[in-house]
Amino acid sequence: MSMKTTVTTIILFLGLAFFACVDGISADLTQTDIAQVKSELQAFEKGQLTLEEVTELGGEAWGRKLVAYYETHTNDVTTKMELPVSRCYGAMGKYSEAVKCAQKYVNVFSNDWRGWRIIGSASLDMQNLNVAVDAYVNAVRLGDDGSCAPLAFTAMKTDRLDVVRDIVPRLLALKNSKPTRYVKPLDIVTALVLYSLRSNQGDIFVKALSGVGVGDILSRSDLEFLVRQGCEQFKGKDIDKIREKMEAASGNNSNSSNTNRPPP
Repeated sequence: MSMKTTVTTIILFLGLAFFACVDGISADLTQTDIAQVKSELQAFEKGQLTLEEVTELGGEAWGRKLVAYYETHTNDVTTKMELPVSRCYGAMGKYSEAVKCAQKYVNVFSNDWRGWRIIGSASLDMQNLNVAVDAYVNAVRLGDDGSCAPLAFTAMKTDRLDVVRDIVPRLLALKNSKPTRYVKPLDIVTALVLYSLRSNQGDIFVKALSGVGVGDILSRSDLEFLVRQGCEQFKGKDIDKIREKMEAASGNNSNSSNTNRPPP
Protein backbone atom coordinates (compact mmCIF):
# COMPACT_ATOMS: atom_id res chain seq x y z
CA MET A 1 0.00 0.00 0.00
CA SER A 2 1.47 3.35 -1.02
CA MET A 3 1.01 6.53 0.98
CA LYS A 4 -1.02 8.04 -1.88
CA THR A 5 -3.33 5.02 -1.92
CA THR A 6 -3.76 5.31 1.84
CA VAL A 7 -4.84 8.95 1.59
CA THR A 8 -7.32 8.18 -1.18
CA THR A 9 -8.84 5.29 0.76
CA ILE A 10 -9.23 7.41 3.88
CA ILE A 11 -10.91 10.37 2.20
CA LEU A 12 -13.28 8.11 0.28
CA PHE A 13 -14.31 6.56 3.59
CA LEU A 14 -14.74 9.95 5.23
CA GLY A 15 -16.89 11.20 2.41
CA LEU A 16 -19.23 8.24 2.65
CA ALA A 17 -19.27 8.36 6.44
CA PHE A 18 -21.25 11.60 6.58
CA PHE A 19 -23.98 10.46 4.21
CA ALA A 20 -25.55 7.04 4.61
CA CYS A 21 -26.74 6.64 1.03
CA VAL A 22 -30.34 5.76 0.27
CA ASP A 23 -31.32 4.28 -3.08
CA GLY A 24 -33.84 6.29 -5.04
CA ILE A 25 -35.73 9.46 -4.18
CA SER A 26 -39.22 8.69 -5.43
CA ALA A 27 -42.01 8.94 -2.89
CA ASP A 28 -45.76 9.18 -3.36
CA LEU A 29 -47.01 11.86 -1.01
CA THR A 30 -50.47 11.66 0.51
CA GLN A 31 -52.15 14.74 1.91
CA THR A 32 -51.20 13.45 5.34
CA ASP A 33 -47.55 13.19 4.28
CA ILE A 34 -47.59 16.72 2.90
CA ALA A 35 -49.07 18.10 6.10
CA GLN A 36 -46.57 16.19 8.24
CA VAL A 37 -43.50 17.23 6.23
CA LYS A 38 -44.62 20.84 6.20
CA SER A 39 -45.20 20.74 9.96
CA GLU A 40 -41.77 19.20 10.64
CA LEU A 41 -39.95 21.70 8.43
CA GLN A 42 -41.75 24.58 10.10
CA ALA A 43 -40.80 23.17 13.50
CA PHE A 44 -37.16 23.06 12.38
CA GLU A 45 -37.36 26.64 11.16
CA LYS A 46 -38.65 27.73 14.57
CA GLY A 47 -35.86 25.86 16.38
CA GLN A 48 -38.19 23.22 17.80
CA LEU A 49 -36.44 20.34 16.03
CA THR A 50 -32.72 19.74 15.45
CA LEU A 51 -31.27 19.03 12.03
CA GLU A 52 -30.81 15.39 13.00
CA GLU A 53 -34.37 15.08 14.25
CA VAL A 54 -35.98 16.55 11.16
CA THR A 55 -33.86 14.43 8.78
CA GLU A 56 -33.23 11.13 10.58
CA LEU A 57 -35.92 10.12 13.04
CA GLY A 58 -38.32 9.03 10.31
CA GLY A 59 -35.77 6.77 8.61
CA GLU A 60 -34.96 6.49 4.90
CA ALA A 61 -38.59 6.66 3.78
CA TRP A 62 -38.98 9.96 5.60
CA GLY A 63 -35.96 11.42 3.84
CA ARG A 64 -37.48 10.54 0.47
CA LYS A 65 -40.75 12.19 1.48
CA LEU A 66 -38.96 15.35 2.56
CA VAL A 67 -37.15 15.60 -0.77
CA ALA A 68 -40.31 14.80 -2.71
CA TYR A 69 -42.08 17.59 -0.84
CA TYR A 70 -39.27 19.99 -1.67
CA GLU A 71 -39.44 19.15 -5.36
CA THR A 72 -43.22 19.56 -5.55
CA HIS A 73 -43.69 22.48 -3.13
CA THR A 74 -40.63 24.63 -3.81
CA ASN A 75 -42.49 27.87 -3.16
CA ASP A 76 -43.34 26.72 0.36
CA VAL A 77 -39.71 25.97 1.30
CA THR A 78 -37.86 28.80 3.02
CA THR A 79 -34.11 29.35 2.92
CA LYS A 80 -33.68 27.85 6.38
CA MET A 81 -35.48 24.70 5.24
CA GLU A 82 -32.88 24.24 2.51
CA LEU A 83 -30.49 22.85 5.16
CA PRO A 84 -32.42 19.66 6.05
CA VAL A 85 -33.33 19.23 2.39
CA SER A 86 -29.66 19.36 1.43
CA ARG A 87 -28.81 16.77 4.07
CA CYS A 88 -31.47 14.40 2.77
CA TYR A 89 -30.25 14.86 -0.80
CA GLY A 90 -26.76 13.93 0.37
CA ALA A 91 -28.07 10.80 2.09
CA MET A 92 -29.64 9.75 -1.19
CA GLY A 93 -26.42 10.17 -3.12
CA LYS A 94 -27.74 13.27 -4.93
CA TYR A 95 -24.62 15.24 -4.09
CA SER A 96 -25.00 17.98 -6.68
CA GLU A 97 -28.49 18.78 -5.39
CA ALA A 98 -27.17 18.66 -1.83
CA VAL A 99 -24.53 21.26 -2.64
CA LYS A 100 -27.03 23.52 -4.41
CA CYS A 101 -29.42 23.53 -1.46
CA ALA A 102 -26.66 23.94 1.13
CA GLN A 103 -25.16 26.79 -0.89
CA LYS A 104 -28.51 28.59 -0.89
CA TYR A 105 -28.55 28.15 2.87
CA VAL A 106 -25.03 29.45 3.57
CA ASN A 107 -25.58 32.38 1.23
CA VAL A 108 -27.90 33.65 3.97
CA PHE A 109 -26.72 31.79 7.09
CA SER A 110 -23.01 32.00 6.38
CA ASN A 111 -22.02 31.54 10.04
CA ASP A 112 -23.64 28.11 10.37
CA TRP A 113 -21.00 25.41 9.99
CA ARG A 114 -23.65 22.77 9.28
CA GLY A 115 -24.23 24.10 5.79
CA TRP A 116 -20.52 24.28 5.07
CA ARG A 117 -20.01 20.73 6.31
CA ILE A 118 -22.69 19.44 3.95
CA ILE A 119 -21.06 21.27 1.03
CA GLY A 120 -17.70 19.81 2.04
CA SER A 121 -18.97 16.25 2.37
CA ALA A 122 -21.04 16.29 -0.81
CA SER A 123 -18.20 17.88 -2.79
CA LEU A 124 -15.80 15.26 -1.43
CA ASP A 125 -18.10 12.48 -2.60
CA MET A 126 -18.14 14.11 -6.05
CA GLN A 127 -14.32 14.37 -5.94
CA ASN A 128 -14.51 18.17 -6.14
CA LEU A 129 -11.64 18.29 -3.68
CA ASN A 130 -10.76 21.98 -3.82
CA VAL A 131 -14.38 22.95 -3.21
CA ALA A 132 -14.50 20.44 -0.36
CA VAL A 133 -11.38 21.91 1.25
CA ASP A 134 -12.71 25.45 1.11
CA ALA A 135 -16.05 24.38 2.59
CA TYR A 136 -14.41 22.38 5.36
CA VAL A 137 -12.14 25.32 6.17
CA ASN A 138 -15.24 27.44 6.76
CA ALA A 139 -16.88 24.72 8.87
CA VAL A 140 -13.78 24.30 11.05
CA ARG A 141 -13.33 28.06 11.38
CA LEU A 142 -16.90 28.27 12.66
CA GLY A 143 -16.30 25.64 15.32
CA ASP A 144 -17.04 22.27 13.69
CA ASP A 145 -14.65 19.72 15.20
CA GLY A 146 -16.22 16.99 13.05
CA SER A 147 -14.82 18.55 9.89
CA CYS A 148 -11.21 18.65 11.12
CA ALA A 149 -10.21 15.14 10.01
CA PRO A 150 -11.93 15.34 6.59
CA LEU A 151 -10.33 18.76 6.06
CA ALA A 152 -6.87 17.43 6.91
CA PHE A 153 -7.08 14.40 4.63
CA THR A 154 -8.66 16.28 1.73
CA ALA A 155 -6.16 19.13 2.00
CA MET A 156 -3.28 16.66 1.88
CA LYS A 157 -4.82 14.98 -1.14
CA THR A 158 -4.67 18.35 -2.90
CA ASP A 159 -1.17 19.12 -1.53
CA ARG A 160 -2.43 22.04 0.55
CA LEU A 161 -0.23 21.28 3.54
CA ASP A 162 -0.51 24.87 4.75
CA VAL A 163 -4.18 24.25 5.51
CA VAL A 164 -3.28 21.28 7.71
CA ARG A 165 -0.46 23.19 9.38
CA ASP A 166 -2.95 25.80 10.56
CA ILE A 167 -5.11 23.23 12.38
CA VAL A 168 -2.37 21.01 13.85
CA PRO A 169 -2.84 22.44 17.39
CA ARG A 170 -6.56 21.71 17.17
CA LEU A 171 -5.93 18.20 15.86
CA LEU A 172 -3.53 17.49 18.72
CA ALA A 173 -6.18 18.59 21.20
CA LEU A 174 -8.91 16.54 19.53
CA LYS A 175 -6.92 13.29 19.41
CA ASN A 176 -7.36 12.96 23.18
CA SER A 177 -11.06 13.79 23.15
CA LYS A 178 -13.94 11.42 23.75
CA PRO A 179 -15.18 9.77 20.54
CA THR A 180 -18.40 11.19 19.12
CA ARG A 181 -20.44 10.49 16.02
CA TYR A 182 -18.27 12.76 13.90
CA VAL A 183 -15.02 13.00 15.85
CA LYS A 184 -13.02 9.77 15.91
CA PRO A 185 -9.69 10.15 17.76
CA LEU A 186 -7.96 7.51 15.61
CA ASP A 187 -8.96 9.44 12.49
CA ILE A 188 -7.31 12.48 14.03
CA VAL A 189 -4.18 10.48 14.92
CA THR A 190 -4.00 9.08 11.39
CA ALA A 191 -4.30 12.58 9.91
CA LEU A 192 -1.51 13.87 12.16
CA VAL A 193 0.80 10.95 11.38
CA LEU A 194 0.23 11.38 7.66
CA TYR A 195 0.88 15.10 7.90
CA SER A 196 4.11 14.49 9.83
CA LEU A 197 5.32 12.23 7.03
CA ARG A 198 4.30 14.63 4.27
CA SER A 199 5.89 17.62 6.03
CA ASN A 200 8.84 15.62 7.39
CA GLN A 201 8.25 16.68 10.99
CA GLY A 202 9.29 13.98 13.42
CA ASP A 203 8.15 16.00 16.44
CA ILE A 204 4.56 15.97 15.20
CA PHE A 205 4.86 12.23 14.53
CA VAL A 206 5.84 11.67 18.16
CA LYS A 207 3.14 14.02 19.50
CA ALA A 208 0.51 12.34 17.35
CA LEU A 209 1.30 8.93 18.84
CA SER A 210 1.75 10.09 22.42
CA GLY A 211 -0.73 8.19 24.57
CA VAL A 212 -1.92 6.01 21.68
CA GLY A 213 -1.77 2.30 22.42
CA VAL A 214 -0.06 -0.08 20.04
CA GLY A 215 -3.24 -2.12 19.94
CA ASP A 216 -5.11 0.89 18.59
CA ILE A 217 -2.45 1.42 15.94
CA LEU A 218 -2.60 -2.21 14.86
CA SER A 219 -6.40 -2.09 14.75
CA ARG A 220 -6.20 0.06 11.62
CA SER A 221 -4.15 -1.10 8.67
CA ASP A 222 -3.84 2.44 7.29
CA LEU A 223 -2.52 3.81 10.58
CA GLU A 224 -0.19 0.85 11.08
CA PHE A 225 1.24 1.35 7.60
CA LEU A 226 1.86 5.05 8.21
CA VAL A 227 3.43 4.48 11.64
CA ARG A 228 5.85 1.93 10.20
CA GLN A 229 6.72 4.44 7.49
CA GLY A 230 7.41 7.01 10.18
CA CYS A 231 9.65 4.64 12.11
CA GLU A 232 11.77 4.32 8.97
CA GLN A 233 11.67 8.01 8.03
CA PHE A 234 12.46 9.58 11.42
CA LYS A 235 15.31 9.07 13.88
CA GLY A 236 15.71 9.61 17.62
CA LYS A 237 15.10 8.03 21.01
CA ASP A 238 11.36 8.67 20.92
CA ILE A 239 11.13 7.08 17.49
CA ASP A 240 13.15 4.08 18.72
CA LYS A 241 10.65 3.57 21.55
CA ILE A 242 7.74 3.59 19.11
CA ARG A 243 9.57 1.18 16.83
CA GLU A 244 10.34 -1.19 19.71
CA LYS A 245 6.71 -1.21 20.86
CA MET A 246 5.54 -1.94 17.32
CA GLU A 247 8.05 -4.77 16.93
CA ALA A 248 7.15 -6.23 20.33
CA ALA A 249 3.45 -6.15 19.53
CA SER A 250 4.04 -7.77 16.16
CA GLY A 251 6.10 -10.49 17.84
CA ASN A 252 3.39 -11.13 20.41
CA ASN A 253 0.76 -11.37 17.71
CA SER A 254 2.92 -13.86 15.85
CA ASN A 255 3.52 -15.97 18.97
CA SER A 256 -0.17 -15.86 19.84
CA SER A 257 -1.03 -16.97 16.34
CA ASN A 258 1.38 -19.91 16.61
CA THR A 259 0.06 -20.89 20.04
CA ASN A 260 -3.55 -20.88 18.94
CA ARG A 261 -2.89 -22.80 15.76
CA PRO A 262 -4.58 -26.24 15.82
CA PRO A 263 -2.30 -29.30 15.51
CA PRO A 264 -1.86 -30.73 12.01
